[in-house]
Amino acid sequence: MKKAVGMILLVSVFFTFLFSGCGSKLSLRKGMLQPGQLRMVTQCVPRTSVKVYHSGGELAAITNSYGTSLLSVIAKPFTDITVKDWEMAVEKEIFSAGAPRFYEAVMEKSAEKISRQIPDWEPMIVDDQGVSPETVKSLLRDPGPLLVLACGASYSKPPLSCAPGLSTAHGLESRYYARLYLRGQLVLEKSLKYESDHEPSRYRKIEEFSVDNWKLLKEEMEYAADVISTRLVKDLMIEIRRAE
Repeated sequence: MKKAVGMILLVSVFFTFLFSGCGSKLSLRKGMLQPGQLRMVTQCVPRTSVKVYHSGGELAAITNSYGTSLLSVIAKPFTDITVKDWEMAVEKEIFSAGAPRFYEAVMEKSAEKISRQIPDWEPMIVDDQGVSPETVKSLLRDPGPLLVLACGASYSKPPLSCAPGLSTAHGLESRYYARLYLRGQLVLEKSLKYESDHEPSRYRKIEEFSVDNWKLLKEEMEYAADVISTRLVKDLMIEIRRAE
């Protein structure tokens, strides 16, 4: 008798666990199709321009364009301090030229594309300031859907700058990690990367980007934000089709 009661209890527990798991999956599937009011945040430290990197080449172009005496460079080894000074000077010049806040462009274009291409989703809440990992954790306590655009792959490390890189090797470069949470559970994680030299006819040397008050760089930043947001929406739509 005791064995029979024990078996009944065991079977009851098993089916309770099974159906509760199915219920959770069904709930997440429904949330993917119609997630309610989605909140989008960027986990990073805001910057207003770009981070410049010298990769070791194009020395003559750099010295001619930015005023460092070529004779002095020949006389003195091109040390890390000289490279750092050049990088900081270029960053300051780009900032003064009024380059857009890149992460804001990514968020704005992503929100616009999501509302246009996924009309079943409700209008989004877009936080226009970078947030910390602690803020993301607190937002996950809310049952509402959350889309996090992170500039770092690991939550354990301090948040990185939102600014894209501008390097002599690749041109403009940026990487985001998109993470979608439904009811506090991670349902989508994608890496979204952009590099000028991986796009047809987009790579330019830094002195080319600088012409006409950095006009081409500003255009490249807008283009890169558009590419990243397009890839994000494509990944979201793939997950929606899987949930249907």
